[in-house]
Amino acid sequence: QIKEITNVADLNKEGDEMLHCVSSYHDLCASGRYRVFSIYNEEERATLGLSLKNSSDKYILDQVRGASNVAASNKAKKTAKAILNSVNNVLCA
Repeated sequence: QIKEITNVADLNKEGDEMLHCVSSYHDLCASGRYRVFSIYNEEERATLGLSLKNSSDKYILDQVRGASNVAASNKAKKTAKAILNSVNNVLCA
């Protein structure tokens, strides 16, 4: 399951539940320069952050992390790359 986090309350909740500082990105998210997704699968949960490239309309993969900022699995990283490609494809359409 993949869910984009689109408001401050959910951003704070994600940070609290995952024990990391994703909520500190709220200003960047509000400006559209950063997008956050929560990724759930059978084995894990991870948080994905996409950052808008300077002078571009394309996002780059900034980070994908598990609880307490542990490294995400290869499966979560693969999902993160698919989300990134999807976001950028929609923007270019």
